[in-house]
Amino acid sequence: MTTQRVSARRTWIIRIVVLLVVAAVVALLVFFATRAAFSSATQSDGSLSAGKVELTDNDANKAIFEVSNMSANQVESRCVTVQYTGTNLPATVKLYAADDDKSAQNLGDHLDVRVEMGSYASSSANATGQPNPSDESSCDGFTAGKTIAGTDEAKKTFTAFTNDHHDFATAVSAWQVTGDENRTQVFRITMTVHDDNAAQGKTTAPTFTWEAREEVQN
Repeated sequence: MTTQRVSARRTWIIRIVVLLVVAAVVALLVFFATRAAFSSATQSDGSLSAGKVELTDNDANKAIFEVSNMSANQVESRCVTVQYTGTNLPATVKLYAADDDKSAQNLGDHLDVRVEMGSYASSSANATGQPNPSDESSCDGFTAGKTIAGTDEAKKTFTAFTNDHHDFATAVSAWQVTGDENRTQVFRITMTVHDDNAAQGKTTAPTFTWEAREEVQN
């Protein structure tokens, strides 16, 4: 076989191989293009919203204790209706306090505090459990249910109360909110001045805070 014939034969073989490769590539492209043309999708839309933990009270943004010139053994009581107005999240409501009077002449050491939970008689309350009297902090018609701080057997000064219960972690557990139940509670806070000359001329500025937090399910 001459050299020219061998060269021509190789040329034809190379051409055939190239054509076969090209044809294969084209076939694959057509195959994948066809597959890509057939598709299907579905989606499901939705909406998410977080629940809300919220408390309100009936003090009308006024100080519940505004008393001056108190005498020895004088007793002052004020009532506050606290209502859980959040969504149906299980929550724990706690109570803590602070004394905004930081002066050296602080009355807190000479002032006993008692906190009770209870309710108003039906004739003394409206549909929301708040008192009918015009004075939002009136305790007329209040009936004590349980004492959560300060008893005759274990009296507690206001200073001791603020030291022991000054934030949510150390607060007094008030009540549990579950769904639509137990959403309103009435508290009576009673302050009594000691019969002690050391109490004369001293002042205090109590702030009571009710805080609700969701019970996180593990």
